Amino acid sequence: MEGFRINNNVNALVANGNLRQHQLGLSKSIERLSSGLRINRGADDAAGLTVSEKLRAQITGLERGIGNAQDATSLIQTAEGALNEDHAILNRMRELSIQAQSDALTSGDRLEIQKEVEQLVSEIDRIAETTEFNTKKALDGSMAALVSTDHSDLVAYQTGEKTITGGDYTVKVTKEESGVRQIQNSAIQRDSDSGNVASLSTKLGKLESMTDLSGNSRLDSPETLVLKGNEQTTEVIMSSDQTLEEFTLKVEEAIAKDSADGGLGMTGATFAYNATSGQFIFEASREGAIGELSFGGDEGILKALAMQETTESEDAAFKVTASSVGLATATTVSENTTNGRATGVLAGIDLQFELSSEARHDGTIAASEAITVSTNDVVFTFFDTNASTTEDDASEDLVGAGNKSAGVTITLTASRTYTTASISTMINNAVSAANDGGNALTVAANTSSNMQNPGISASFDGYNLVLTSSATGTTGEISVAGNQAAQDILGIVDGKTTGSGGETAVLLGTIDISQGITINGTGTLELQVGDGDFNINQGSTGSGSGMSDTIANGGNIQFNRGVAISATSVVNTFNTYFSANNIKAEATQTSDGKLEIRSTETGTDSKVSISVAAADPTGSLANLGFVNGQNDVGQGGNAAVLTGITNDAQETHAFTFAETFRFQVTDKNGAQTNSIQIGTTSVNLTGESFSISKEAVTSILNGSNLSTTDVDFGIDAGNRLDFFSRSTGEESRVVLTTGNNATYQSISRNGFGMDFESSDQGEGKTDFNVHVTDKTLRFEVGANKQQFMSFQVRSATSDSLGLRGTDVTNIDAATRALGKIDDAIQAVSSERSKLGSVQNRLASTINNQTVTKANLAGFESSIRDVDLAKETVEFTRNQILSQAGTAQLAQAKALPQGGLQLLG
Repeated sequence: MEGFRINNNVNALVANGNLRQHQLGLSKSIERLSSGLRINRGADDAAGLTVSEKLRAQITGLERGIGNAQDATSLIQTAEGALNEDHAILNRMRELSIQAQSDALTSGDRLEIQKEVEQLVSEIDRIAETTEFNTKKALDGSMAALVSTDHSDLVAYQTGEKTITGGDYTVKVTKEESGVRQIQNSAIQRDSDSGNVASLSTKLGKLESMTDLSGNSRLDSPETLVLKGNEQTTEVIMSSDQTLEEFTLKVEEAIAKDSADGGLGMTGATFAYNATSGQFIFEASREGAIGELSFGGDEGILKALAMQETTESEDAAFKVTASSVGLATATTVSENTTNGRATGVLAGIDLQFELSSEARHDGTIAASEAITVSTNDVVFTFFDTNASTTEDDASEDLVGAGNKSAGVTITLTASRTYTTASISTMINNAVSAANDGGNALTVAANTSSNMQNPGISASFDGYNLVLTSSATGTTGEISVAGNQAAQDILGIVDGKTTGSGGETAVLLGTIDISQGITINGTGTLELQVGDGDFNINQGSTGSGSGMSDTIANGGNIQFNRGVAISATSVVNTFNTYFSANNIKAEATQTSDGKLEIRSTETGTDSKVSISVAAADPTGSLANLGFVNGQNDVGQGGNAAVLTGITNDAQETHAFTFAETFRFQVTDKNGAQTNSIQIGTTSVNLTGESFSISKEAVTSILNGSNLSTTDVDFGIDAGNRLDFFSRSTGEESRVVLTTGNNATYQSISRNGFGMDFESSDQGEGKTDFNVHVTDKTLRFEVGANKQQFMSFQVRSATSDSLGLRGTDVTNIDAATRALGKIDDAIQAVSSERSKLGSVQNRLASTINNQTVTKANLAGFESSIRDVDLAKETVEFTRNQILSQAGTAQLAQAKALPQGGLQLLG
C-alpha cells in the first residue's frame, strides 16, 4: 500500500488523465453526432478526408454540369421553337409558290401573292433578329461564329453544319466558264392606223395590241408595269400618249438604274424597240439568273407585250478558293459553283459573293434604219403627172404647160449608206426646189418658170420608199423612171401610179336642151371649159366659119347665135373640144334633158369650169343653162402612192456623223489600240457628213487591234454601240480617248452618244480577306475539365436560307422559288434535327450524371458520414466513463485529507 504524498497526488493525476481522455472522446462523439460527419477535420481521418473532398468536388461538379445541361436544353428549346415557326412560314410560302404556278391566275393575282411572300420573308428575318436567350441572339449566327470580310461583295452565313475553325483566310473568286445572257422578244407590234409595223414614234395607244377583241383600249387610263430582276422590284407607268421610243427609254432606265435609286441595278441591260421586226427586245447585261427580267401587271398589258424568252439564261461557273493565313500548316480548299454561293470552302460557313461587273461605255444614240447602196449608183426621176402651170394669171388666157410637173432626179452614190430619214429629207428638199433650174436635183430639161413643183412627198414604211401625191382620187398621179440599180435596191419600177376613189366635179345646166336651143343675139358665142390641170385650149381663137375646124385648130368653143342647134350637136361640140384640148371632162344630156359636164377624174384636184371667152366679152351662157365662171371641184378619194420594195440584203442600221473621227481604246493593263478611224473609203476625211452602217462599224473595229486588249465591243438590241471589258471586277477598266481633240469628241458624242474622252471602271471584288471567330456553344456537363458538350446554332435569316429575292410573279420564277423554298425547308429541318439530337444527348447526359452523382455521394457518405448507432454507443460509454472519472477524481482528491489527520 502506497503511502500518503503531499507534492504529487498520483491517484488524482491518474484519475484526471483518464477523465480528460474520456471527455475528449465525449467531445468528438458530440461533434460527430451534431454534424452527422465522422470526419470533421483532417485529424479525424487524414486519408479519408482527402478521398472525401475529391468526391465532394466531383459531386459538386456533376451537380453544376447537370445544371449546365439543363441550361443548354432550355437554349435549344428556345431556338427550336423559333425554327418551328420558320417551318410553318416556309410551308406557307411553298403553298403560295405552287399556287402561283397555276395559269388560272392572272399576273395581278400573282402580284398579290408576291406581297404575302415578301411579308413572310420579312417575318423570317424578324424571328432571326429578335429570338434571344438570356439577351443573346439565338438565330443570327452568333452562336456559331462571328465572320467579317473586307468588302460587302462577300457575305458569310453561319450554317453550323461542320466544326468551324477560327482564323484568317483569303478568298478568291475566279470565273471558270461564261454563262448565257437572257434575251426576250415581244409580239410584233402594228400601228392600228396604217396596219403596218409600228415605228418608234407610234404611240402606245395606237398599237393594235393595246386594243382588246371588243375594241376597248387597254390604256384608257395609265397602267403600272412591274419589273423584277436582280432580286429587286421596280415599276414603270404606261400611258397611251407615250411613244414607243419614250416607253422603251423609260423601261431601260428603270432596269439599269441603281437599286438604291429605285431601279433594278442591271447596268448595261438593254430594252429597245426594233422597228424592223416590230418587236420589243430585252437583252440582259449579266449572265444567268441574276440577269433575268420578269414582267408583271395588268393581264391585258402583258398579253399585248407577249414577252417570250428566245435565249434562256445559263449561270456562269466560278471557282472559289479559301486559304488559311498565319497558320503553321496552311490549308487551301476550293469549290466550284454556278449560283454565286459557295458551301464548304470554309467549314460551317456559306460564302455568298456578288458577281462582279465589267467596265462599260454604253452608247445612247441608236443607229437609224438605213439602206446600203452597193456597186452602182441608184438613179431615179419622178414627176407629178397631174400638175398644173404656175402662171395662173386672170389677165390673160391660161396656156397649159402640159400635165407634167417640174421633175426631180435622185442619185444615191454607190458604196455608201443612207439612213431612210436622210433619203426622205433629200427627196422632199428636192421637191421644194424642183422649179429652181439651178438646183442639181432638178430635171433641167423640164424646168421652166411656168412649171409647178411636184405635189409629192416622200416617206418610208419601214425600209420601203413611199412617194405620195398631195392630190387624191384619180387626179393624183405619179410617174417614175429609174436605172437598174434603183429597181434592184429600192424596188422602184418604171411606170405611173394613180390614186383612186373620190367624187367628180360636175357642172349641171338648168335648161332642158332636148328640143334644141337657140343662142340669143347675132354673131358667135365663144366659151371655154377648163379642167383641174387648167387645160383650156392649145392655141389661139380660130377665125373659120366651121365649129369643128375652129376647135381642131385650138380655138374656143363657138356657137352661132340665132340658129337652132340640136341637143346632139351641143353635146358633140363640147366633147370634140375636150378631146382636142386634153381636157379631162365629158358632156352628156341628163334624163331630164339638161346639159351636164362632168370631170373624168375624181378627187381633190378634179375641177370643171365654164366661162365666156375673152374674145366675146358680151356673151352669155344662159341659153345653155350655165352662168359665166361657174365651176365645181371634186373631193375625197385616195392619194396616188408609189411604194418601192427595198431589197432585204440592202437593209441595215447606220450611225450618222458630221465627218470622220479617230479614237483609241486602252485596257486595265495599259494595252492600247492603234488609232481607229470611223469612216469609209467613200467618205472624205474631213468636212463631209455621212452615215455608216453598223456592219461597217463592226468591220472597222474587228480590223483594228482591239482584240489584243482586254476590251471588247458589241451593238446591242437597241442598235447602240457598247465597249466593255472582257474581265470583271474593280480592276477592269476601259479608257476611250481622242487625244483631247474637241472636234472628234463632239462628232463621236453626237454620233454614238458616248464620251470618247473618258474612262470607266468595273465594280466588285474578286479577292477578299475573311476573319472567323469560333463562337461554338460549349457547356461543361461533367465534373472534370474538358468534359464539354459543344454545338452550334446556325443563322436563320432569309439571306442565309437562300430566300432573298424570292419571286412568284410568273410561273418560271415561281418554279425556281419552289426549289429555293424546298432548300430552305431542308436547311431548317436539318438544323432542328441536329438540335433535337443534341437535346436528346443532353437528356442522356443529365440522366447519366445524376446516377454518377448518386453513386459518388453514397461512396462519399460511407467515408465521411458518422455511423449514428456506433457513435451513440461510443458517446454513452464516454459519458459513463466521464462520470465515473469525475467521481474517482473526487475520491482521489479526498485521500490527502487523511494525511492531515495524521499530522493532527
